[in-house]
Amino acid sequence: MAKLGETQPIPERLARFITVCPDSGCWLWNGYIDKDGYGRIDIRVGPKGKRTKKCALAHRVSFAQYVKNIPDGYDVDHKCKVRNCINPDHLQLRYYKFHRGTSGVLIQYQSIGKKVKRKNGE
Repeated sequence: MAKLGETQPIPERLARFITVCPDSGCWLWNGYIDKDGYGRIDIRVGPKGKRTKKCALAHRVSFAQYVKNIPDGYDVDHKCKVRNCINPDHLQLRYYKFHRGTSGVLIQYQSIGKKVKRKNGE
């Protein structure tokens, strides 16, 4: 356990705020949930001694902790479609580009080895 004023390691902090759903296997985030339904967690970023606090999406922190760093231009998508799930097995990287067309905003997602096109919000 971290001393008062110290930050616990990320795996311990993530574990404190999840409930595992036995039916789906989702790791449901019980910490702060934003207005869009995504879990949020405060993390410290930057070099030691000059770290600043940042509010990050919990599923992105989980993916970076347990799978790999998230490259620029990529997002972390929920395969299970549960926004407050942080189970790394339910998350995947998606490359995204925004396209404006006559029918509104289209998002082109490219998963590793697979392309899917859909309208924004569907």
